[in-house]
Amino acid sequence: MLKKLFFAAALLLAPLLVYAAVPSATLSVQVVPATAAGGPSNMLWGVFPSGYNQISRKADFSEGGVDISNGSPFPNCPTNNGSNYPIVVGVGGPAEPNIPSLSQAASGAYNSTYANTINSFVSAGCASSIYLVRPDNEWWLTCGPTNPWYDATNNPSCDTSKPAVATPTTFGQAECQYIGVIRSILPNAKIAVYGPNQANQAVYTDAVMSLCHPEVISFDLYFSNVFGASSSQSQWQSYCGSLTTTCTPSSGLGFLSNYAQGKGVPIFITEWCSEWHDTTGPHGGDFSTWNFFTWMTQNNVVGATLFTPGDGGLACDVAANPQEGIELNAFWGSTSYTGSFWTYKRTP
Repeated sequence: MLKKLFFAAALLLAPLLVYAAVPSATLSVQVVPATAAGGPSNMLWGVFPSGYNQISRKADFSEGGVDISNGSPFPNCPTNNGSNYPIVVGVGGPAEPNIPSLSQAASGAYNSTYANTINSFVSAGCASSIYLVRPDNEWWLTCGPTNPWYDATNNPSCDTSKPAVATPTTFGQAECQYIGVIRSILPNAKIAVYGPNQANQAVYTDAVMSLCHPEVISFDLYFSNVFGASSSQSQWQSYCGSLTTTCTPSSGLGFLSNYAQGKGVPIFITEWCSEWHDTTGPHGGDFSTWNFFTWMTQNNVVGATLFTPGDGGLACDVAANPQEGIELNAFWGSTSYTGSFWTYKRTP
């Protein structure tokens, strides 16, 4: 997990980002109120893997995952008070260490393996609890068979300056074989494809979007000094290209939101958390947390997952970071879901 997070940070801090000088602690910061049309009542909020009562608004779902490499079954349905909890599920990519070829995945060679895993949700009694399935699980963040640049001999580090091994068409066909299996077994679950933050990734996502039309673009984002930032403010600026929530088109968040808007689909933040303990947010909590929430309201985000266990060792839950919790409660706490994108599943 830690390797994945550092890889994610490296990509989000890639040269295409507009990264201005690191702001000082005395820099005047513009914080935009979260009043744009899409506010928290139009978003689901959830946690991974549990902790339904992190804030005063009870989590709408729990997020979990399962390895599809060997057709592994889903271990169990998350429950609360003896009843299944609504879930968002990550199920790996169309090619994994034991499923080593995107070209074979594109031919449908692994469809029975996928079906073994997806059917386990049905046998476990979870099928009706699923909001969203994320079947590619961060394909460009993970250097392995899911990544079009991965070559165990010639490019084991997935260096994108080298020629890709898989074409966008092959990648799209592999993803869509996988998505087709999921839809045949879980027809009421929405599907997410992991979103790009630069052009050489976008051509691969384009192929998936055009071939099988996932309903959601997903993305993960972490705020922590382990990624080299000196403050919550400077890290937000590195991701957005601005201290406001109007991100530059060449920044990671700007590229992502423009891409999703161009495809006409909403965004789901499948993992996020902040480790910053500053008090420069509008309610005396963390600046980056509040700015991120405000950005969500302005960019058609329909759900977000607080990654509570601390992916890669980060301290992510509200108990570990009260400043994160202050802004969480200020944004989500007094709200409930009233949107129309999701058919709401009552929480136990």
